[in-house]
Amino acid sequence: MIVLITTRIFLTSVLRILMIGCLAIGTDDVDRVIRFLNHGKAAGLDGISIEHLIYSHPGLVSHLRKLFNLIMQHGFVPKNW
Repeated sequence: MIVLITTRIFLTSVLRILMIGCLAIGTDDVDRVIRFLNHGKAAGLDGISIEHLIYSHPGLVSHLRKLFNLIMQHGFVPKNW
C-alpha cells in the first residue's frame, strides 16, 4: 500500500506546481517533482524512499498522475495519508 509520508511529501510538491497555474497534473509534472525531491532521506512509514520513486518503472509516473488528478477532481485524500 503506497501511502503516508513519502506520498504526502510528493502530493505537497505536486500541489505547489498546481498553484503556479496548471489545472491538471501532467506526466511531465509528476516526473519533474520526483526528480526535485531530496535524495538520501529515510523511507516513510510505508517503507518507500525517494529512490524507490526515482528508479521505479516509468509506468509508475503515469499511475501517480492519474491518482493525483483523481484526488484533485474529487477533493478527497484518504485519512491514512
